[in-house]
Amino acid sequence: MGASPGKKTFMRADFAVSSAVRAWAKKNAMPDPYAHLGEFVDYWLSVGKPMANWDATFRNRLRMIKARQQERAPQRRPRPDAREILRRQEQS
Repeated sequence: MGASPGKKTFMRADFAVSSAVRAWAKKNAMPDPYAHLGEFVDYWLSVGKPMANWDATFRNRLRMIKARQQERAPQRRPRPDAREILRRQEQS
């Protein structure tokens, strides 16, 4: 549902996730587009700013969400394998 290049349009309340965005999100392990659609539409309806390509704008939003999720994910230390555990026990 993107607009033609150069022509900006306002967000429409009936904006839907396109098949191209669905395929892109799946291929690139992005968050579920449907889980974020309502927030995206509400935000842009409230801002009232026209954009040249709403699919591209939505893809950018999904990228931002994914980046924030990765920043917030707890960083796990790798677990030592059995040889490392035995080595540590022998040293103490």
